[in-house]
Amino acid sequence: MNTTTLRRCSMPALILAAGLVACSGQTTSGVGYAPQTTPAQAGYSQPTARAALGSLNFGVQPDTKCPKSDLACVTVSPPSGADIGLCVENAQIVTSCSGSPPSYTWSSAFYTRAGKVFHKLNGAFDPNPGDPTLDTITEATQLKSSLGKYKYYQVVKACASSGCLSADIGVATE
Repeated sequence: MNTTTLRRCSMPALILAAGLVACSGQTTSGVGYAPQTTPAQAGYSQPTARAALGSLNFGVQPDTKCPKSDLACVTVSPPSGADIGLCVENAQIVTSCSGSPPSYTWSSAFYTRAGKVFHKLNGAFDPNPGDPTLDTITEATQLKSSLGKYKYYQVVKACASSGCLSADIGVATE
């Protein structure tokens, strides 16, 4: 790839990133969720986004219905689902950080609040492995609205050669 082609590709990408950053932080219609721009949303690889945007803030706004035992809560609405940025900092999974080595491999499982495995929700991580990563939660089959209650939770695991960490994400459905 020559310098002209690279310059032509990266300039529109930087303009798009600036536009997404300007619009980030607005609360969506889902209860308890305020997304921030992420590398995956902007269509960039992690190093490019970090260089263009500096420290990434994936913060999720908690609400009073989010159980205190959960790291954060999201409301999933079909068909797009819900996104939450995750990363590891100071040996904990968090929703606001700049990301750092090592790269973690992410996985998850869903449960009802009664502790039964729940197969009607899916979690996908991009990039995986990576740190930070974007966790996208979608419905495998359309679910009835939980009326703002976080009836389900996702147990997220981040693993590296040094071991694994876990955190719970509360999930409501629309």
